[in-house]
Amino acid sequence: MNVSEDEVRDLNAPPPPFRVIVGANATDAATAMRLVRQAKTVFPFLPGAVYDKAIQNSELFLCLHGDDPVGALHFHHRRDRTTTVHELIVAPSCRGRGVGRLLLDALARAAGERGQTRLRLKCPENEPANGFYSRVGFRRTGMEQSRTRHVAVWERPVSVAEGGDDDPKPGWQFYASLTAPASDIRRLVRKYYEGYAAWGQEPPFHPFRRLIFTPLFSSPATIELFRELAKASPDPLVTRLGDIRLPRPTVICDSGGYQVQMGKMTFDELTSRLRGLYAEQDWADYYVLPDHVPHSTDSDAQVAVKVDETFAAGELFLARLPERRQKFLGVVHGRTEKQMREGAKRWADLGVGYIGFGSFGTGGPDGSVNLVSHKSVALLSELSGAAKANRQKIHVFGIGNAGYLKKFAVKGVAIKSFDSAGWWKMAGFGYVLQQDRFDNLCSKGRMTKTLAEIEESFLVSGHRCPFCNDVMSLRLKRWDRIMHNLSCYGEIAMRNYNVM
Repeated sequence: MNVSEDEVRDLNAPPPPFRVIVGANATDAATAMRLVRQAKTVFPFLPGAVYDKAIQNSELFLCLHGDDPVGALHFHHRRDRTTTVHELIVAPSCRGRGVGRLLLDALARAAGERGQTRLRLKCPENEPANGFYSRVGFRRTGMEQSRTRHVAVWERPVSVAEGGDDDPKPGWQFYASLTAPASDIRRLVRKYYEGYAAWGQEPPFHPFRRLIFTPLFSSPATIELFRELAKASPDPLVTRLGDIRLPRPTVICDSGGYQVQMGKMTFDELTSRLRGLYAEQDWADYYVLPDHVPHSTDSDAQVAVKVDETFAAGELFLARLPERRQKFLGVVHGRTEKQMREGAKRWADLGVGYIGFGSFGTGGPDGSVNLVSHKSVALLSELSGAAKANRQKIHVFGIGNAGYLKKFAVKGVAIKSFDSAGWWKMAGFGYVLQQDRFDNLCSKGRMTKTLAEIEESFLVSGHRCPFCNDVMSLRLKRWDRIMHNLSCYGEIAMRNYNVM
């Protein structure tokens, strides 16, 4: 379970003249043990029989430079579709030349061919190798206490594409929902990256890679901020917010149908104002078509009317802005599985290939948090099947708790993306995310756990981030709760559900 240091100093150098041997033999096992002895400070008690068994199970890769062995990788393909890296060893003379990356990339391809979903390894938290794993595609998903020290847990998603399949299956895409003042968004991004920088680590998850906001209910300053973040730059994959360098985000403009549901405007007003706004703002990656969200108290007849009004508005937008057809996202509402199937088909007939689902019940302190019930999962599962038949992608709106994703995974629901503002909202109500659930930390009469119990649960969960070292600070400071919830949400989603 140990991992040796691999100090990669120049990842942009030309590919070195190395080759990986995946069909290692008995001689290779002895060669690997010689490399282990060179790294005896990291692997002091590793017996030779370990690699003899690895050869039998085809779980040892060797890297050669000409005929000279310069690296070895020992791993195990687990039945839960996780491939565990046991030891990664690089000869001291070849560190910094891409050997470690070459071995891990070869393992990712082999894992993809077997249908594995991720690579996983552990590294002592004070080892420089942690920086290497971050740079070669791993994300830190937690911390564990060994007998003598803390170890960081790192994971890297494996797509079917790495196994050579023509139909790549990436993880679900997370969109951070940020309908907020521009100053708050700037503060959020700055605190997240500066927090990890002060901690001396790369963030395990980049939550601002994909963003969704509602321009109709945002200030001009917020709209301009998103436009600046999303616009092309000299490096199309990078943008900047002040002195912070970020991945260029994919941006979805939401329609504001939720605001109609909450009674802040009529659906006709929404449709009229949104048409003009979308015509002006032509820089986003996707635009959600206006949707008339049913209430839980609506009759079946009223739901049917709102469903029809949603499609009528969608047809109007498609007629007025035909050049946006590939960027429009149509929402499917309804109470029955039949409405799900028909909704997917109606959007497909209109040429809309990206559809959204938001038919959840609501709860939370002000009724603003979506609740994922057995009924809503059944509806989403039906929509998933229909979308697959129509070659459509699905976006799910408002997943407040990352733990809800488990219900989708169990049902085999095939979605493309989802968004959440739950980490932000729940922090405002005094809640912190703990192992797939929110605990109230601020209201004495409503506290789910004591401060001591919450501190203990952090240790049990293995979660560590720059924002939750002081539980009392979490209780007193809303921004610390926001930052912790965002970090924890990404960790849970990435670790358990291959979220990107």
